[in-house]
Amino acid sequence: MDPNTGAVPLYRACTACRRLTVPVEDAKKTCRKCRTKSSERARRKREEAYAEATLHAHNPEGPSPQNTEPSDQSLRRKPEKALRELEGEEQRRAIKMMKDSINIAAQRSHTLPQERNDTAHTEYQKASSLYDAIRFASSSSRSCNFSGCHSIIKSDSIGHYNRARMVVKDLRKIVKIPFKYDIPVQAHNSNTRSTLKYSCTCNSFSPKKLSSLTSSSGRKSASIGPGNENINTTDTACDGTVAITVRNDDSHPVGIPGQQIIVEIIHPSA
Repeated sequence: MDPNTGAVPLYRACTACRRLTVPVEDAKKTCRKCRTKSSERARRKREEAYAEATLHAHNPEGPSPQNTEPSDQSLRRKPEKALRELEGEEQRRAIKMMKDSINIAAQRSHTLPQERNDTAHTEYQKASSLYDAIRFASSSSRSCNFSGCHSIIKSDSIGHYNRARMVVKDLRKIVKIPFKYDIPVQAHNSNTRSTLKYSCTCNSFSPKKLSSLTSSSGRKSASIGPGNENINTTDTACDGTVAITVRNDDSHPVGIPGQQIIVEIIHPSA
C-alpha cells in the first residue's frame, strides 16, 4: 500500500531486473521478459553441452598439438576457444557445424556397409524379436538351422561371458529350445568376445512334446530341465549345436560401445 495515497499497488519488483513489472497476483518472482531470457540461456547451455559431448565422442584425445610454430608473432594462429567461450553468431555457426558433422556421420553409417569379420546374421531390433524368430524356427522344424542377432548398449557391470550366460538362461526358460545347457562342448572367452556352444537335444523329445514346448501358448505343464519324467525320450542322437556369441559392437554412429548377441542353431545333417 502506498503510504501517501493509500492505494494498493498492482505490480511488484522483479527479482531479476528490479522493475515493477510482476503483477501482485502472479506467483512467479520474475517478469515474463526475464523468464524468456533465462529460458534462452538455458537452451543455449544445453546445446553447448550436447555439442561438446558429441565433439569429445568423435575426438576423445583432443586436437593434436602443433609441432612447430612460426617465429613471427603475426603469423601465429590464435588459440582455439572452447564452445562455451564463443558468443553470438560465432557460437551459433560452431554449433551448426557440429550438428552437420553428426548428421553426415549418421548418414554414412546407414549407407556404407558395416565391416564384419564373421558370416552375416539376420539382425533383429530387440531380444524379444530374436527369441520369437528362434521359437518359430524350432517349432517349424525340429532339426532347424537358424542364425540371428541383435545389439544392445554395453554395460560396464556385465561382461561378454556373463551376458552369454544370461542368454543361455533365456533360451532355456523363455524360448524353451532343447539343448544340454549345463555342460558346453566348446567355450571361448576374451576381451572382445565370448562364445558358448552346447549340444542340441532336439531328438530327445517326442515331436508332440517338442511342439508343445516351442509353442507360444504359454502353458507351463511341460518344461525343459531335470525333474520332468513325463516327457517321452528316445535314444536317437542329434549332431546339432546351439551356440551363443557375445562380442564388441562398434557400429553405433556416435561411437557408443555396444554388445552384439548372436544365436546360432546348426544341424549339419538337416
